Amino acid sequence: MATTESLDLRLTTLETQVGELLSKSVLPSEMTQTQRKSVTDALYPEGVALKYDNPDIVVGDLVYGSGVSGINSGGFFFGEVVSLPVSSDADLNMKIQM
Repeated sequence: MATTESLDLRLTTLETQVGELLSKSVLPSEMTQTQRKSVTDALYPEGVALKYDNPDIVVGDLVYGSGVSGINSGGFFFGEVVSLPVSSDADLNMKIQM
């Protein structure tokens, strides 16, 4: 079992490493849309789902939503964008409809 002293040392080391990483970081607001998409794709290779009305979605993104009269009769949906803007069932390859 680790001693309190060794745990304190590990925490201090982690805090230092996090501080160093943050000092070298770039804020999302400083990136272009293409750069943000590249970072997201690298961090989440299986993809992430965005709300259907997110202005940054592109064809191929996974989206979700509910309460949209032209999509899934207003019910919950999850699907892949096949055309923009997302405003009807035809704009999505549905994965889940509830």
